Amino acid sequence: MRVLVDHRSRPKQGERANGDAVFAHETPTLVVVAVIDGLGHGEAAAEASRRAVEALRATPDAPLEVLFASVGRALRGTRGAAMTVVSCQGTTVTAAGVGNVALRVVGPTRLPFTNTPGILGGATRSLRVAQASIEGATRVVLCSDGISSHVGVDVLARGTPHELLDHLFSEHAAHHDDATALVADLVAHDARQ
Repeated sequence: MRVLVDHRSRPKQGERANGDAVFAHETPTLVVVAVIDGLGHGEAAAEASRRAVEALRATPDAPLEVLFASVGRALRGTRGAAMTVVSCQGTTVTAAGVGNVALRVVGPTRLPFTNTPGILGGATRSLRVAQASIEGATRVVLCSDGISSHVGVDVLARGTPHELLDHLFSEHAAHHDDATALVADLVAHDARQ
C-alpha cells in the first residue's frame, strides 16, 4: 500500500496553546494516524492532547482497543479528549473514535464507522471498531470540531492532501476553537507491481 499523509493544526484565535494534536506513525507495513481534541482550549486542553500522543507513541502497533485503553489511562486527571484513530496494515483499514473527531472516507472503500460516545480519560462505552478492505484509491479525512462537518464529499475528493488542507482552513475552519485536519490518501496495490 502507498500512503500520502498531510495535516494542519492551529489554536483558537487569541490562544498560544493548541488543544488539538496529530499523531502519525508510518513503517513499511503499518500506518497509524490520529487526531486528538483536548476538551476546551488553552494549556489544559493541550496537556491532555500531549499525553494522548505520548501514549500512542509508546505502542503504535497495538490493536485499537489497546491503544484507546492506554490513552484513556494516560488522560485520567486531565480534562480528557476526543480522538479518532485510523490504522492501515496491508490492504486492511481499521478505525475507531471516541468523542467528536470526525472521520470521512472518500472513494470506493466502504468503512462502516461510527464514533463511540464519551470522553477519553473519563467514562466511555464499549469501543466501536470498523474494518474494511481498501478498494482502490481512498482518501481518509480526520477533523476536529474546529473544522465544519458540512463539507461535501466532492470538495473532500479534490486536489492533493495539501491543497485540501488549504481549502479546509481558508473556508471551513472556525476561529472560536482549535482546528485540526489530517488527510491520508491510501492506495492498495498488488504485491506483483
